[in-house]
Amino acid sequence: MNNVSPLLKGKNVILRKPKDSDVHDYLACKQTKELIRMYGGDTRNLKPLTLQDAKRHVEYIKSQKLNWCVEYQQQFVGEARLTVNEYDRRARYAIGLFDSSVWN
Repeated sequence: MNNVSPLLKGKNVILRKPKDSDVHDYLACKQTKELIRMYGGDTRNLKPLTLQDAKRHVEYIKSQKLNWCVEYQQQFVGEARLTVNEYDRRARYAIGLFDSSVWN
């Protein structure tokens, strides 16, 4: 398997590797208690995202060979991830949408 996630295009959504503007799209979205709960996080000490947090998150997606940014209407709205267990030959696919304007 190569280290490059393929670009996947659907009718309304694109799964792609990160680009520079993704940091600002991610930073523009609020970290609400509902979002943090959906991701399984602790909501007791919720703090606003920082530019460093956003850069770190986008860099993490970039560093993983089977992680994609979810683009909808030319905006980074979430991420998709395929985790493959080589030992038992099983895979898990996860999608997280952090932009609440695209929920539903």
